[in-house]
Amino acid sequence: MTVEDFKATGKVSPWDVMPISVSVLVESSDGSRTNKRSDEEPDMGVVITGSYDGNKRMLLGHGPSGAEIRTAAPVDNNGDGSSFSPTDLVAGALGACMTTIMAIMAERDGIDLSGMHFKVEKEMSSAPRRIAKLILEIHLPSRLSDEVRGKLERGARTCPVHHSLFPEIESEPTFFYDID
Repeated sequence: MTVEDFKATGKVSPWDVMPISVSVLVESSDGSRTNKRSDEEPDMGVVITGSYDGNKRMLLGHGPSGAEIRTAAPVDNNGDGSSFSPTDLVAGALGACMTTIMAIMAERDGIDLSGMHFKVEKEMSSAPRRIAKLILEIHLPSRLSDEVRGKLERGARTCPVHHSLFPEIESEPTFFYDID
């Protein structure tokens, strides 16, 4: 899907609220790497691999960086809970995505978000087993003006993870301006 196709859906994308240009290193499926500017047509593909380690554990590999993450089935689903479960990663991805977008906007505008952090609580349903609710708290500096707060909150809501969740999953963030 092109940016134009996405915009035709009427959804707000990060490109609509963040007119910035950065250069990123993109790895192709053949292993070659090229620099791509963010104001060019975005390459929406990233390869992530997974290999089974036994005992309901997976090792995930991030193609572009080579970083690895381990997952484990949770105790309430016949696992040992020794690491993030796949649904824990979804919960963490929501908080990380929203705060990363806010950080990108703040950096662009010269706003200091030192101390910003989030907490997300994941609630599961059993029939069917799925994420039912993500209770997300984002904590930000108290000194931010109302104008900046509104801008950052609107930006956070453009998070691709947020827009990828089923509408049945409650995931509206709450913002706290309590960092001195």
